[in-house]
Amino acid sequence: MNNNERKHHTRSMAQKQEFSSLTDSEHKVRRGSSQSYIEQQQIRMDDQDENKQAQMDIQQSNKMMLLMQQLLANKICF
Repeated sequence: MNNNERKHHTRSMAQKQEFSSLTDSEHKVRRGSSQSYIEQQQIRMDDQDENKQAQMDIQQSNKMMLLMQQLLANKICF
């Protein structure tokens, strides 16, 4: 299973769990707009995935900057 398939599977499972926790009246509302609701959920989850990736990229950059500062400090001390 590639990364996109895994994300889609995870989203499907999350949507099924969320739908199963709704009341009957909430089910009726969701069924009426299920396609747009699913699209909105997928967009929201995509945004969350992008935010997580951006946070990881920032953390990686911060680690690299810290290492570079440490290397520079060691070079100056010697």
